[in-house]
Amino acid sequence: MRKTVTGILLATSVLAMATVQQVQAAESGATSALTTSTVKEVHYVAFQNGRLVDIKAALTGSAVTDASIKDQPKIENYKYTTSEEMDGILYHTYAPADTTATTGNSNSSSAQSNPYHGGNTAATTNTNTNNNQNTTTTSGNSAVKEVRFVVYKEGSSDPVNIKDPRKGSEASDTSHPTIANYEYVTGNLKDGILYHVYRSNTATNAGNNNQNQSTTTSGGQFKTENGKVYYIKDGKKVSGWQKIDDKTYYFEADGAMKKGLLTAGDKQYYLDEKDGVKKIGFVKVADKTYYFVEDGEKKTGFVKIDEKTYYVKEGVRLTGDITVDGKHYFLDEEGVLKQGIVLIDGKKFFIDSEGNRQAGWKKVESDWYYFSKEDGMKTGWLKDGGKWYHFNAAGVMQKWWYKEGDTWYYLNGSGEMQTGWLQDGGTWYYLNGSGAMKASQWFQVGGTWYYLDNSGAMKTGWLKQGGSWYYLDGSGAMKTGWFQVDGKWYYAYSSGALAVSTTINGYTVNANGEWV
Repeated sequence: MRKTVTGILLATSVLAMATVQQVQAAESGATSALTTSTVKEVHYVAFQNGRLVDIKAALTGSAVTDASIKDQPKIENYKYTTSEEMDGILYHTYAPADTTATTGNSNSSSAQSNPYHGGNTAATTNTNTNNNQNTTTTSGNSAVKEVRFVVYKEGSSDPVNIKDPRKGSEASDTSHPTIANYEYVTGNLKDGILYHVYRSNTATNAGNNNQNQSTTTSGGQFKTENGKVYYIKDGKKVSGWQKIDDKTYYFEADGAMKKGLLTAGDKQYYLDEKDGVKKIGFVKVADKTYYFVEDGEKKTGFVKIDEKTYYVKEGVRLTGDITVDGKHYFLDEEGVLKQGIVLIDGKKFFIDSEGNRQAGWKKVESDWYYFSKEDGMKTGWLKDGGKWYHFNAAGVMQKWWYKEGDTWYYLNGSGEMQTGWLQDGGTWYYLNGSGAMKASQWFQVGGTWYYLDNSGAMKTGWLKQGGSWYYLDGSGAMKTGWFQVDGKWYYAYSSGALAVSTTINGYTVNANGEWV
């Protein structure tokens, strides 16, 4: 019923609706099934200046009884038309006493002033005002040449089509269809055109009367009745959008202040739960955060506020991993578009300044990282372009010496793993094909033997191993045969071991291996 009540904004629609509903009320016994278990309040209302107002004190609390629910008392200057219940509130609707009612289902022509089009026209009687495919019976001598489906906008006397009209042979079908977001009111025939008049629901009316059409109001006062807040000016309750003391409010057709989320067709607004003031920007309602703008548009797209970027879809702020136009973006738990290294579902990705996931090498400050779009940030070993690289647990590319377990590796300034001979700080090292540094061992390269100590450093000069002496020249190569050191001659066997206290081919060497 509230949708029915608040949806009617035109005073001119009262007479037509009353003539239809009066018949309905007389025949339907509208309140027969209602009891105090379903009804908490009873209101007696009529249209004044295009809006429903109470014309008799409402019944609340213990005053609501099964008997009072069924009672439609006589009210001076008004006649009862119909009753409807909505959300536990029963509305008994009255029309001005001078309204001419159309009774019965007869096809007699009851000439009256057409409240929608002006002038005299043949009256039409709708036998049921619900939204089913009911047929409107037309009277008078005029044939129906066209059927139109219209609404009247506030402040305009011209009807607006909300559905394509029926013309020609199609006009023989005079029924009124169900139309989304609209409720059927009545039908009127004029000059061969049958007008089926609809009204929009409350939300749509709120959308039509948006902030740009709010009325600046002052000189009144707020008043609370039965838990509802009203604004009274000149003894009357205001309705619709109102700007009061530079704050915007919305009052429903009965004058009650609206609070909370207001969806108005393709518009949405938020009125503070405490004071009813219209809010702009981000507001959390239940488990969603909405983005509200002045005109109520359900915005979709990126929104930048205070140097932070957000994404909203149909007015709702999104979070997490999203895809827009084929591009991936990540919004944190506050909906802020993140850049740089971002943790998403347990994986770290690189998000650029436009919110896109990036792949490949990325430098963050002074460190290098490697990312894939699917698996995120790389850790451990990576082969790229035929070169091996290593990234620590934080994803940072390693450089210089790196130890994994008991094995040392060397990665140059570009992060490339080195193999073969390496000179570092004046010392030579050898890294095998896997990059592992050799240490504490003999090894042969190109037919030449070398020795690396426990630090991996290549030895030169005299070396004692297993009770034998060896000599490694300046290049680290192990000497064999006759060789001279500091002007003295020595002899080393093919194994590299120094000959001592013996004669080699007629040449004698002493205990120090010196030729004497």
